[in-house]
Amino acid sequence: MGMDVDLDAALKEAALETIASCSAKKACRPRMPTRSRASPSNYTVGEAVDQVQLVYGAIPKKIFTR
Repeated sequence: MGMDVDLDAALKEAALETIASCSAKKACRPRMPTRSRASPSNYTVGEAVDQVQLVYGAIPKKIFTR
């Protein structure tokens, strides 16, 4: 999840948090290199009406190896 007054900054924060969350889990091993971990992620704008913009990301489970 990323929050900022700038929507682009919120998206960047969400992408970094998504990668960090994935890396923190030892069982989380995507098939692709570290730089592109966030590329298959889905990002959704959760709030863009008030001062603070909210973006959250989700990684599909199907990209991970077992």
